[in-house]
Amino acid sequence: MSSFYVNIGFQRLLHSYSTSETRSIYEWMTDHFPGDEEYRKVKAALMNKLLVRFGNFLRTRQISRGELRFETEDRLDCFIELVQQCLSVFTPWSTSQACGALAGSSGDGIPERIPRIPGKSNLDAVESYRSHIFIHPPCLEGLTRTVGLESPQQRILVPRFFLDTNGDNERGPSTTRKPNGDLTEQERFAIVSRLDREQIHRQEIRAGRLRVLVDGLQCLEVDLSRQNSARCGLPADAKLIEFWTTDKAENVLLATHWIDYSGPNTPDDAESVVQIGKSRSVSLMIVPDTSTATLLLEFHPSSLLARLRSGFGRSVWTQFSPKYAIAMASCLVLGAVVASIAYRKQEARQDAIVASMRNELAQERASRTKVQQQLDSMSQATASFRLVEDGDRTRGLQSQYQQHFVLPANAAIVHLELPVSSPARSRYRATLRLFAENKTILEEDYLTSTNAGDNPAVTLYISGSLLKTNEYYEIILSTMDKNGRQKDSHTFTFYLDKK
Repeated sequence: MSSFYVNIGFQRLLHSYSTSETRSIYEWMTDHFPGDEEYRKVKAALMNKLLVRFGNFLRTRQISRGELRFETEDRLDCFIELVQQCLSVFTPWSTSQACGALAGSSGDGIPERIPRIPGKSNLDAVESYRSHIFIHPPCLEGLTRTVGLESPQQRILVPRFFLDTNGDNERGPSTTRKPNGDLTEQERFAIVSRLDREQIHRQEIRAGRLRVLVDGLQCLEVDLSRQNSARCGLPADAKLIEFWTTDKAENVLLATHWIDYSGPNTPDDAESVVQIGKSRSVSLMIVPDTSTATLLLEFHPSSLLARLRSGFGRSVWTQFSPKYAIAMASCLVLGAVVASIAYRKQEARQDAIVASMRNELAQERASRTKVQQQLDSMSQATASFRLVEDGDRTRGLQSQYQQHFVLPANAAIVHLELPVSSPARSRYRATLRLFAENKTILEEDYLTSTNAGDNPAVTLYISGSLLKTNEYYEIILSTMDKNGRQKDSHTFTFYLDKK
């Protein structure tokens, strides 16, 4: 998906780094600052995929604050070397030069930040280099040392696999297993020959029914003799679209389409024409939205010119005498003219289909925007309050009134301004508690202050649904050092009513 997913997957699932520690790694490396909800969402998505992939071999348990973790191995000493070997193998091949290119100027092997460079190809390279550092053990070791965290080897968590029917797994990893050797020439020839046969089979097949899979799960089944179009929703983290058919009781993969992403959960717009068998092609469009995406498909016959090219791809001249060859050449010239005209007509029809799909996309976006605007105006009211620190208030009715707030009934978002006097570059942690029960409701890390003249403040955003009527609340605001440790704290107490 992206280096954001790579960082969370390796640091939150394979290592025991907390969300705030994982955030410090990513922010130092990228200068990007996703919110806590993005980290939780991606971790949950990755865990779900692993549970789907491995089923009952993995089990989860609940730890502090209701967080889910995989059950892990107790004996880690026999796994650490294996994990290090695997991570070295999984490091992207295209970034093998990254260690030297990213070494710090001090010569101690600490990787430097990778600059953000505009352009799709450059973005791919930057993301690959970031992934290298999040995966490759020596580079990750240098990065964690730079941001003041414990060594990854001290934080390794190996998920426990329950392999037998009794739910036990007493065997450790095999220590006698050796890496496979290089492919022999015979093995290479066998692989290439099989791929060539599969390619010819895909080109010659006439698909009647088509199955569309997204990340291995079927989302559509299309009867090409009856349907000209189809659509389905795409999961937020979908990566691969596959087109399958059945020929002589054999499942055949006809084509694939990789989904590109411009953000952690936002797929890019995509338009593509995919050949599916001998006589059909499909126009594919991906329509992104704020929370999901839609896959639009239009099916149409492939061009006559393409079929003629395929049919006359093999040499047939040795089967005819010269006079028949001349006659055949004349027929081919005439056929080529007819095919060219038909091809242009078919191309015009395909252009019309794409234009229609673009128009449908524009209408759908306009409709969604209008609905969202209506919802915003109806229910997404925002209430703002500026608090006074408990130590700065004087006793009396006026100070009590300042800390007594009335929340509108339709307020979906509440943002509280917490005055501070620390430098603008300071980072803060805010903890919201229900005063009577000493119960933590919300905790946000790595907040920053905004300078509004001589009144700098940290803004804390809270969902209105989390707040109760006629209750006292307490906010503890702590400054954090570069290693994520809390320093001095400030307390803000207030009473809340709702209309």
